[in-house]
Amino acid sequence: MKRFIKILIFTLFSEVSLAQVPFLYINEFMASNNSAFADEYGEFDDWIEVYNAYETPVWLGNKYLTDNLENPDKWQMPDTVIQSGAFIVFWADDQPWQGMMHTDFKLSEDGDEIGIFDSEETGYEPIDNIIYTSQSTDLSYGRNPDGGSVWKFYTVITPGFSNTSGAATGETYVENLLHVYPNPVMGDKVYFDEKMNIRLYNATGELMLTEENTDQIEINHYLPGLYLLTNTEGRRIKLIIH
Repeated sequence: MKRFIKILIFTLFSEVSLAQVPFLYINEFMASNNSAFADEYGEFDDWIEVYNAYETPVWLGNKYLTDNLENPDKWQMPDTVIQSGAFIVFWADDQPWQGMMHTDFKLSEDGDEIGIFDSEETGYEPIDNIIYTSQSTDLSYGRNPDGGSVWKFYTVITPGFSNTSGAATGETYVENLLHVYPNPVMGDKVYFDEKMNIRLYNATGELMLTEENTDQIEINHYLPGLYLLTNTEGRRIKLIIH
C-alpha cells in the first residue's frame, strides 16, 4: 500500500511538473518603427521582445507567438533556447523568409493583440498576452520593471536588454551612464569625454568591438540599430546607429 501511494504521488508530481508553464513575458514591443531599430537587412520593422523570468532556460521550439488571441498557434517560435533572465527579439514584419526570428504577421500601430502560447500538448495554454491601444512612432511600449505589471512608453528603447536601463517618457535613468556623443549617431565616429577601454555589443549580446585607451570609435561599418557600449569600470549606455 505504501509503495502504491509513493508511485501515485510521484506520478502526480511528474504530471504537474510537465504541465508547468514557464514565466515568459512580452516585455517590450514597437508597433510603429520608422527609424529607431533596424533588422539585419537594414529594415525598420515592428518587433517584439520576450523575457524569460523562469529559473531555468526555456526551449521555444514548441511555443507560439500571435497577433490574434483566438489563433494561438499562428506562428511557431524557432528551435532555440532562451536562457534564464535573458531577452530575445522577434521581428513582426510578415517576412518569415528573412530568417527564423521573423514572424508571419505585423503589428498595428492603431491597436492590436500580442500573445505567447504554450505547446499543442498543453492545449495551447496561455503564457502571456497584451491588448494594446494606439502607439507612437519610434517609441516602444514595455514593462517596468522587466516582467512587471506596469507598462510605459520608452523614448530610449532597449530591445534585447533590460527595460530598467532605458529612459521612459517622463523619466530618466542617468546613473552610471557613459558620456557619448553624438547619440543617436548619424556620422562615422562616436566620441567619449575621456580615454577608456570600450566594448561594443549588438542587440543580441554579441561582442562587436574591443578598443583600449581610446576616446573615439568608428561606427560607419555597423548596421543601423541598437547597440550597448560599456567600459571596464562598469559604465554603459545604449547607442543608436542610424
